[in-house]
Amino acid sequence: HSTKSTIVDAREYIHISESSPDQYGYGTAMKDADFAEKYENFYSIYPKWSLTGIRLLYHIRCVDVLMQLPYIKKDSIGAMGNSLGGCGSMYLTAMDSRINCAVLSTALCPAVTNIYRTAPRQPQLDPYQIKSVLSGGKPSWDHNDILSLCAPRPIMVIEPFNDPYNPYIMVTIDCVHKAWEVYNLLEVPEKLSLYVHGDGHDTLPEVRDMAYNWLDRFLKIK
Repeated sequence: HSTKSTIVDAREYIHISESSPDQYGYGTAMKDADFAEKYENFYSIYPKWSLTGIRLLYHIRCVDVLMQLPYIKKDSIGAMGNSLGGCGSMYLTAMDSRINCAVLSTALCPAVTNIYRTAPRQPQLDPYQIKSVLSGGKPSWDHNDILSLCAPRPIMVIEPFNDPYNPYIMVTIDCVHKAWEVYNLLEVPEKLSLYVHGDGHDTLPEVRDMAYNWLDRFLKIK
């Protein structure tokens, strides 16, 4: 789901233990609330935080819960998601070493291009990045930096070349390639994979099967 990240215990996919927490700003957190009002209240209380940060905290707490469960195989934790869920999975993998493998679908929206698209209509999404771009002409960091922090853990990136929310596929490919250079430096170039499709923002069943096979390959669930 585009607003969820899925964190799984990959013991087996027939009887899977799964947790799909709502992203902050979606699901039950947004019941009877307006987006703009919710975000304004958030920043009034936590002016130095970001929506990315609070969503990351939620996901880390979800992993904390999973790690307390006796039937969880703690060295085989994977994360996957689509759109905002994929982006959340990327940040979680980068910042939480307990995530052993991840699949990121329509998740990479490099700030170098997309921030100019989101800044006018959604400035609350990342005020610090937007301020950095508007004052200095470039973002202070970008998704290739976050993706690089996932190394050397296995990451599959799934991106459409006709995504209406991120139409600049060549910039996205460049983002993955920059991160791949880190994987190559660590002598694990095969652990970062990119699959480009033409199905828009959706993830079709056969693509999901490929994603599950990627998790199966590296999480050693057998």
